[in-house]
Amino acid sequence: MKASLLWLMGLYLLFELLIFWGIWRLHGLLLALGINFAFFLLGLIFLRAGRGSLRRFQLGASLPADGGGQIAYSVAGVLLMLPGVLTSLAGLLVLVPKTRRALQRVFSAYLGRAIFKSTPQGFDVFSGFREYGGKDLGERESDVADLGEVIDVEYEEI
Repeated sequence: MKASLLWLMGLYLLFELLIFWGIWRLHGLLLALGINFAFFLLGLIFLRAGRGSLRRFQLGASLPADGGGQIAYSVAGVLLMLPGVLTSLAGLLVLVPKTRRALQRVFSAYLGRAIFKSTPQGFDVFSGFREYGGKDLGERESDVADLGEVIDVEYEEI
């Protein structure tokens, strides 16, 4: 799993460098750097636009009625701010409503599976309350393991 992730990251970096090199060779270094800087500035604008919605969500408000459109501005802003044309295109795709809904379905399914896998399966939530020393509390008290003699002591305050 980790090796495949490293390969994907390597391919991503290779494609980003090839795209940057291609723009540089075709149009010059100034335009290649200018495109990255313009996407960075656009990302700042979208990040600022979505900031209020994220702050309200952190304070306990529900998601906006637009299906997370304001939060999508923040996600798009972060993706646009990352250097590279591929991440900038991904950030622009987040802003399109149809692709945003598709990405929401994919990521919510992924997060649902990840949360399901991280919780213990087949665990009886109430077993901790029902069992005491391997015995069911519904059984007679004499069946529960003997804890030994109880020593009753009187104490004085000093």
